[in-house]
Amino acid sequence: GLLYVTIGDRNWGEKAQDPSSHMGKIVRIRDDGTIPRDNPFVGRDGYKQDLYTIGHRNPLGLTIHPLTGELWETEFGPRGGDELNKIEAGKNYGWILVTEGQHYNNDPVAKGNHGVPGMQDPVLFWVPSINPGNLIFYAGDKFPAWRGNMLMAAMSRTLLRATFDSTGKPTGRERMLTDLG
Repeated sequence: GLLYVTIGDRNWGEKAQDPSSHMGKIVRIRDDGTIPRDNPFVGRDGYKQDLYTIGHRNPLGLTIHPLTGELWETEFGPRGGDELNKIEAGKNYGWILVTEGQHYNNDPVAKGNHGVPGMQDPVLFWVPSINPGNLIFYAGDKFPAWRGNMLMAAMSRTLLRATFDSTGKPTGRERMLTDLG
């Protein structure tokens, strides 16, 4: 009964850090449009109550891992820095202050690339960009060795398979279907 909605920054990156704006956020509402009482910013002054996470550039893919129940997201970065994120309630994913990419106007990244206190690092990132699309986690039985693996379409004409250990840390990546043209 919950809906998670990704909203890009619409090329207004500073809004991704503004808690009174929906730009650059993931929101969570009930399927009847009401706001869940356990949303992380409910009751905080200056915050939209439907916000679930902040600090996103252009989130695109969004899925719930069928084996763990975790929420995962793909996101376009600027000139590199495309991301795969494990989404956790109330976290700040850093945009526009933190990125593995480069700003188009060549401004320096305000707080750095990763490891910034209060900002959530991506699980995976790509430089140069691969233009990540939607993603799934495989839970079928046709390919038992792939159970729990992530499959992500990339607009750079490839399918990416990523493997993770039991704590969710990446252990490998494979590009597939690269010769489709």
